[in-house]
Amino acid sequence: MTRTRILLALWLAAFLHPCHAQTATVSGEVVDSTPDCYRGTAIFLPDAASYQACVDAAAADALSRKASANYSARTNSTFAVTYTPPAPPPDVRTWVRIGPEKTSGGVIQGYTLAAPALVRFGAGQKWVEKAMPAGRFQCSTSTFGDPAPGLVKVCDREEVGPVPPVDPPVVVPPVEPPVVVPPTTGGVPARGEFSAYPSIGPITLQSNAVLRHVRVSGPGNCVSIAPGATNVLIEEVEIGPCGDTSDNSLGVRIGTGARDITIRRTDTHHVSGCLYSDAGVNPVVYDRNRCTSIRGPNDRRQASRGQMVQLNGVRGGAKGSKITCNVSDQTGTDHAVEDHINLYNSAGLPNDRTEVAYNRLRGGHPTSNSGSGIMTGDGSLGGHIWAHHNTIVNVRNVGIGVAGGVDVRVEDNRIYLNKAVIWSNVGLYVWSQGGGTCSGHAVKNNRVWVDSAQSGGQNPWWNGGNCGPVELAGNTFGDTSLTAAIFDEVPAECQ
Repeated sequence: MTRTRILLALWLAAFLHPCHAQTATVSGEVVDSTPDCYRGTAIFLPDAASYQACVDAAAADALSRKASANYSARTNSTFAVTYTPPAPPPDVRTWVRIGPEKTSGGVIQGYTLAAPALVRFGAGQKWVEKAMPAGRFQCSTSTFGDPAPGLVKVCDREEVGPVPPVDPPVVVPPVEPPVVVPPTTGGVPARGEFSAYPSIGPITLQSNAVLRHVRVSGPGNCVSIAPGATNVLIEEVEIGPCGDTSDNSLGVRIGTGARDITIRRTDTHHVSGCLYSDAGVNPVVYDRNRCTSIRGPNDRRQASRGQMVQLNGVRGGAKGSKITCNVSDQTGTDHAVEDHINLYNSAGLPNDRTEVAYNRLRGGHPTSNSGSGIMTGDGSLGGHIWAHHNTIVNVRNVGIGVAGGVDVRVEDNRIYLNKAVIWSNVGLYVWSQGGGTCSGHAVKNNRVWVDSAQSGGQNPWWNGGNCGPVELAGNTFGDTSLTAAIFDEVPAECQ
């Protein structure tokens, strides 16, 4: 017997609650088959309005076929259509920093919760969580136990809210095979060079993603690289503004354990920091980027203190990271940069040092006296770093610091600091502050001129005396030929 098609008008059952199936019952004379819209074709969408349109079309089709010469068999038939609305979006879980376990003087800190909340206590990847009532509590091991012995810990409060929308949505398809990064062409982009590209909202990149020729801005971090992602390329993108002056939103944040991340020729501005990398990431290539209007965080205890680049625990892997040919110019009124480049607990390899080279860095924080142009060997696990041919002009406090670690080579850099322009301390130092091993450093062929507000005169170089022998050779400390104009000289390697 042939399959039947509807001939008579349809009768609909009442729609049920949206989370239940919605059923239509058809009775009367039928021939041929069920209308196409009930067989899962793309004629109608699976929602309530389209369901009604489907029924109306089926009724019209039935009347048309009844009037045709093919009208034949009469029988009764019923069928059902199921409509299931989409699930509501999930909540996103974030942690808001409450404060450190202790002050710099070792005093245990207490904090007050305005309402009950889940609080975590720990450091790095080691945390313990505990539901805390409203009121005051101690951020200490006596309250939470000790999930990270030997480390200075902090307390964070859980905050759960809806996933923020991405407007418009951007789909970055995976690239197979993994991204092949060709040689870089072109120098640092001019401010506004990418203004004609389309604008998108904040975006999260997964493995094998390429983000190119767009402008990214909006609330929160503009570009997030997912934890564990590999082979990600960001190229010729304008990034910013990201967040506002009340938060710690970054231009690019690299999640824990990501690998082989390349960021080049971006124009990043009006951010808390241009690039921040979580622990376990390696290698990172940050090349030929422009970074302006670093506003810093509103809370100095937060993860980023306002850097062009902060690598936090970036080490290991098969290659050293590269921070090359970038421009960080923080000379306007809308910035609060701390260290332009900070390598905290980050190390290269003995046979492939992390390279910090040919960068041009200018300007400093309006009030902080703890910043620098380049900070290497910070923390207790840094080292195997080669900082060379950088140009540093009127940054606040210190030009280049070697704060610990092993095998840090500072070579062929130019540093000019003038207390008439900005508060200055010392041009270059080697001085262990991280508590770990500090040895095997070299300071060679650097040219430094410093008019120091801290010492009241020339203070180009200082050896703290706690890092063992330092290889010194070929330096010109007190080079009167240097001026602030050296910032405008573009290295041939970066053109």
